[in-house]
Amino acid sequence: MGTVKIQCEHEGCTSQDVTECIVIDYRPRDFSIWDYVLELGLIGAIRHLWHLWRDGNAEWLPEYYCPEHCQLHGFCYSCGQFWAGCKSFDFNPSGLCPNCQSELDAEFDYG
Repeated sequence: MGTVKIQCEHEGCTSQDVTECIVIDYRPRDFSIWDYVLELGLIGAIRHLWHLWRDGNAEWLPEYYCPEHCQLHGFCYSCGQFWAGCKSFDFNPSGLCPNCQSELDAEFDYG
């Protein structure tokens, strides 16, 4: 059997070169089913709540984006962590978070 190829979740993108992005749920525990429907839409809410019930935990499923769309959705394409709202990430044309950018800079520091 072949391996399943995961596609970028950005609407209209067909890239299969993706980063697994870590989604952290900061919603309060009293978040109702209707709150999920309003936020995720009916299908998204059903999918998410099914996984919560099946797995018995409150973790969100990872999202998958290609390097071109990771930053647009707030994720570093190297580590997959959410960095939206951090000035050094939002305005970094490389799409890397400050940690990954520092590692890259150190690797190529010829001084």
